[in-house]
Amino acid sequence: MQKKIVSLGALALASLFAQMAQAASEESITGYLDTYYEYNFNHPLPRHASVPVTTDPNSATYKGFTQGGTQLRNFDVQDNQFTLASAEITYKRTIENLSLKVDLDTGDNTDMMHSSSSGVDETSKHIGQAIVSYTPSSLKSLTFNFGKMLSHIGWEGAKAKDNWNYSRSLLYAFAGPYWHNGLNLSWTAVQDVFVANFYIYNGWNNRNDTNRGKTLGVQLAYAPGSGLAFVYNGIGGPEQDGNEKNKKIVHDFIATWIANEQLAFSADAIIGSEDKAIVDLANMDKSKAHWSALQMGLKYNLSPAFYLSPRIEAFWDREGYTTGASQSIREATLTTSWKVVPQFEIRMEARQDMSTHKAFIKDGALRDEQATLSLSTLVTL
Repeated sequence: MQKKIVSLGALALASLFAQMAQAASEESITGYLDTYYEYNFNHPLPRHASVPVTTDPNSATYKGFTQGGTQLRNFDVQDNQFTLASAEITYKRTIENLSLKVDLDTGDNTDMMHSSSSGVDETSKHIGQAIVSYTPSSLKSLTFNFGKMLSHIGWEGAKAKDNWNYSRSLLYAFAGPYWHNGLNLSWTAVQDVFVANFYIYNGWNNRNDTNRGKTLGVQLAYAPGSGLAFVYNGIGGPEQDGNEKNKKIVHDFIATWIANEQLAFSADAIIGSEDKAIVDLANMDKSKAHWSALQMGLKYNLSPAFYLSPRIEAFWDREGYTTGASQSIREATLTTSWKVVPQFEIRMEARQDMSTHKAFIKDGALRDEQATLSLSTLVTL
């Protein structure tokens, strides 16, 4: 489970520059490469093609246009193509109680995660994270973090190498944010047992805020022992342009159990809503949007180099706010992983998506399901 941390910032930096000049430092540069090939049995046109569609495959009357590629995915979207999902270089430096981390990113995932962002340009989007962290000498249970960071919402994370499956769940893709600019206070109340994180963000996936409000977040993580861990993540605040009154709120509940060295389980449930996010043409007003999801998975280590990981989930988009149509979506995934060497991993994955709405394209017509097979390589150096 990835939990992303941020920093104290300008006030702490000024008083620490003198110490930094004389202190011993730890420095590292690492790299990460994520590539994949995916085959979609619906045979959609390429992702960036404008695809005419109809609800009747025998009809010559088309009902509109939609985007090509694999539908209802945000990370593995390219069909029948060799794709660079992510290439990343990470620089880290630690000097006594102060540390710096910068991720430089490129690839399809970088473009997608910043496609609807306020204040992001072609240069800034390639800075995946930029975090300054400070731990006071007299309060080592506290860490202040400041900068651009990945979101704390969700059990899965943005980088496939940190997840059991290659494709991201519907929950991660549509239910919460990907990243933030902001401030985080992390408090380790009891080492290896209870940690609390508090966040102040500009908003969801925004470099620059679009209103005068701030988004607040919290994370409470408790590990009672016997391999069990429970996490509550919450986030809420105004996200609409020029409006501080209407709130967007997400509650995220995570449970994991490491049964033994071979077997682990995970479950993630999320509930989200946003005030006056849906246009009600009948009443010439706006109504509240609601969405929720439940995801469950397990990981079984066949050996130190091989594992299997099935995942099932359901996503409910009542008003169609997060996925574009009112629908219930279900998916089942099976991932196999082989670590050729510790730094080089190959994954094969089969996934089936099903919806109560005709959300997928096959031969120019809309369908209610799709199936994919993928082969991916993950390199960490």
